[in-house]
Amino acid sequence: MTNLNAIPTKAETRRAVWIWTSVIVGLLCLQLGMCIAGVILATRSAPAVEANYYDKSGHWDEQQAAERASKALGWTAAITCGDAMTTDGSRALIVTLTDAGQAPIAGATVQVDYFFHAHGQQHYSVKLMMGEPGKYVASTPLPYAGLCEFRITIQRGKQAFVHTSRQEVAKASGQ
Repeated sequence: MTNLNAIPTKAETRRAVWIWTSVIVGLLCLQLGMCIAGVILATRSAPAVEANYYDKSGHWDEQQAAERASKALGWTAAITCGDAMTTDGSRALIVTLTDAGQAPIAGATVQVDYFFHAHGQQHYSVKLMMGEPGKYVASTPLPYAGLCEFRITIQRGKQAFVHTSRQEVAKASGQ
C-alpha cells in the first residue's frame, strides 16, 4: 500500500513536473494547430461578395416595389434542373411560368442569374428560350450539387416579374 503522507523523491517530483508541463504544452500546440487550420480553411477561396452591392442597397426601395408588383401579378415560376450533364458540364435549366389561374404564360423574355452558395464567387447568367407554352429552357453550366440561388427576371410586354428562389440542385447523372 502506498503511503500518501510520504514526501516524494526528487525523481518523482521531476517526473510529475515533466508530465504536467508536457500536457500543458501539448494542449497549447493543439490549440495553435486548430487555429492555423481554421484560418487556412476560411481563406482558401475568394470571398463571395454580392456584385454591385452598394448600388443595390441604394435601390432597395425599387427592388421591394418590383417584388410587390410581381406578387400582385400572381405569376409563379418553378425551376427544374435536368438530370443529364453534357460533356462540357451543361445541364438543362427549365423555368415553368404560370399565371394566377395556373395557365401557362407564353411570349415572355426570361433571364436567370444564379450561383451556388458554396461557390458564391462564380455567378452565371442565362437567357431562356420558350419551348412549350409556359416552359422556358436553356442549356447552362450547373457544375455542382448543392444549394443554389436563382434570380429570375421575366418581361412580357409592360408586365415585369422578379422572383428569387433558393433550392437544392441534385447531382447530375454521370457526375
